[in-house]
Amino acid sequence: MNLSHLAIGGNRRTTRNERPQAFCDDAQCDAVHAVNESGDGGITINAASGTVRATTLLSAANLSATVGGLVAGTVKVHGNIELSGNADVSKEMLASGNIAVSGNTIKAGTVASGVDFAATDAAAGVLSLRRTGDLTLSARDSVAADTLLGAGNIDVVGDYLTAGTLVSGVDLARTRAGNGEVVLGPQGMITIIATAGVVAAGTLLSAGDLVVSAAKVAVSKVTGHNNVNLAGEVESDQILGAGDVRISGRNVKAGTIASGVDLVATENSSSGAITLSDRGNLTIDATSGKVEAGAILSAGNFTSRSNALTARRVSAHGAVAIDGLP
Repeated sequence: MNLSHLAIGGNRRTTRNERPQAFCDDAQCDAVHAVNESGDGGITINAASGTVRATTLLSAANLSATVGGLVAGTVKVHGNIELSGNADVSKEMLASGNIAVSGNTIKAGTVASGVDFAATDAAAGVLSLRRTGDLTLSARDSVAADTLLGAGNIDVVGDYLTAGTLVSGVDLARTRAGNGEVVLGPQGMITIIATAGVVAAGTLLSAGDLVVSAAKVAVSKVTGHNNVNLAGEVESDQILGAGDVRISGRNVKAGTIASGVDLVATENSSSGAITLSDRGNLTIDATSGKVEAGAILSAGNFTSRSNALTARRVSAHGAVAIDGLP
């Protein structure tokens, strides 16, 4: 069924002179396979109290949907995605422009904004991103995804976030050319707000600033190519920032925490040793708890306030101020 010329759940058909679009005005509409690639029109779905089910949604332009829920295997849009309602996309949600999804729950395999579809097709389906395309996910309850990729900024709001990998500002073309080592573009920040719940992820990698605020931040690897700001009870194997790093919460537990990291030199190090630049302050506040770390490194000043601080190594190029609160 080609939705460029047929309305789902309605009787409206386009004429040759109309811009092809697709509409879903029936609150109980159920699309099995919706395709709109041939024209320059987008897909518009209005089913605020119903669930739209689709194996595949493909659009030559924008997708705008207001639904009770969207259940799909794959969503590919040559434009922007604006979705209001619960989302459950088992495989991929891809857009060449921006992606904005809001609902009670958001669940997906891979979500990527700023996709270069021509380059992706030429690379046998390996994702390639443009230089722009923001990704915004806002959930009243939870966000769960395997991978979140943004050519631009990534903003996530929800009580809980569970994800494997989040990367903002990634240059996937240069990443592939570099034997798979991730290469970032010139911009793209990550902002995650989950003040009432938990942020659990494998990797957070940002081309710009990286900001996370949650009751608990449990992330294996955190890397920001500018400033890093983590608020909440923090557990991590590694926290690296090219600029300033600020961590505040009841307790902070990490393998390595470093500010002012020369990330290029560090990535090129044969031994894996962390190389510092000439600037980048580190602040750790656990005023009602303790700080536990393997190594604490700062290219600038290091300031810490906590009931107790335990570390195998503390090194700073600037001033060190450690306050053990009574």
